Amino acid sequence: MIDPAENKPASRPDHFPYTLRLVSLTLFAILLGGCFASSHRPLNAADAIDFQPATSALFEYTEMPPFSPLKRIAQDKRYQVFEFNFPATGDSGQTDDLQVVRYHQSATPGCRDLVVVLPIWGSYTYPSERMTDAIRSYSRGEVNVLRLMGHQHVMDWEGMAAAGSETELWAIVDRMERRIRNTVIDIRHLLDWADTRPELRCGKKALLGFSISALIGGVALTNDKRFDAAVFVMGGGNPGEIAAVCPGRAQAMRDNTFERFGIDPESFAREFDRRMQSVNPSRYGGRTDPRSILFIDAEDDECMPSSSRESFWQALGRPERYTLGYGHKSSFLSMTPLALNYLRRRIYTFMERQFAEPGRLTEPHQAAGILESHDQSYE
Repeated sequence: MIDPAENKPASRPDHFPYTLRLVSLTLFAILLGGCFASSHRPLNAADAIDFQPATSALFEYTEMPPFSPLKRIAQDKRYQVFEFNFPATGDSGQTDDLQVVRYHQSATPGCRDLVVVLPIWGSYTYPSERMTDAIRSYSRGEVNVLRLMGHQHVMDWEGMAAAGSETELWAIVDRMERRIRNTVIDIRHLLDWADTRPELRCGKKALLGFSISALIGGVALTNDKRFDAAVFVMGGGNPGEIAAVCPGRAQAMRDNTFERFGIDPESFAREFDRRMQSVNPSRYGGRTDPRSILFIDAEDDECMPSSSRESFWQALGRPERYTLGYGHKSSFLSMTPLALNYLRRRIYTFMERQFAEPGRLTEPHQAAGILESHDQSYE
């Protein structure tokens, strides 16, 4: 639910490189000692059964949004990069309620697999940028990428902190639940768009989410069977548990409301979870094939409690799991050259294996009934 340990205003520049510098010497010493800590739990073959894909009525829709023409913004020998947008399903937290997307299309014609990369909304761009770069580099132009930009926050922690009453506080939480629900539908619309593209209709589709986008991506995955694979990094379920402990903006909200309204952390977590139940990925167990999922978490995560991470992993069918022996933000450093790109390589190797697996490819979505008439144009 939360932008992890987020301590910066939305308008300030990305401070992840600053955080990287602060801890780089420590991590470098650890790496020199050969002690980059992680544990691995392979998928138990007995878990790879008894799943039934489904879509909850809350995430159904009858029409696709109008997608803007593609605008080319960059090009190299392997990829063309286009930007487009489409109107969000409703309140999204994004500027003008427009979802902005970048499409990295192989310069070589032909059928391509696709990775949908989700943002940490309104916060650090490093994970989504670096994994987009890694997919482009490791695949040598063989995999296309749709990167949802997510420039603004999804969660309005400042609005919650400024609430004048407990009633107003919970009204804002209800609005955030609707906002996340809308975002899940918008992620499904990315697949609608992909199904209009000849080069993507024939390939497999994977989803990649980090932190809050792992949580939101988990809801999207469990409510749309068109995804063939997914990787979730430092995410969790049971959003009330997360909101009750996560540092940063969520902590500021708690500091400004709990004493004023006489709220205790336990009752807050329960009520938050109750109001957010429709966007709790832990609620949607038994819908996904655990063979198609990689789960990566942090043992000392300050934002995603152990119970939150465990419930999410269980709901996904107990897929293959890597647990890094660090905290929430420090674990993201395993994506950097400082850690020999450990996390990037793990993620891409898994996706490459999934794309190589034989099996049913996803069929174009026909809910709107207008795919054949919806043609994309270029600027």
